Amino acid sequence: MLPFSPQRLAHGLAARIVQAGREVNFSEVSTDSRELRHGGLFVALQGDVPGERYFADALGAGALGLVGRHFDAGLRRQAARVGAWLFQVL
Repeated sequence: MLPFSPQRLAHGLAARIVQAGREVNFSEVSTDSRELRHGGLFVALQGDVPGERYFADALGAGALGLVGRHFDAGLRRQAARVGAWLFQVL
């Protein structure tokens, strides 16, 4: 995957930037918080268990970007502490 700026990523996903983070270009993406690389982008998939459930784990693994539908206040604070971007898709 080529590096994508947060703005380019938001445009390509038709996502709204809910919270801006530190300067980064995303070149790694994962849907599994256990396989996420530091500085990567975590995409929450919707299934039996909503992928947003793993946002905190992804941030703990070093994610600097989260893509999903819902971000509660606690997660927003945690993301702000590490400088992560939050992208909302519908």
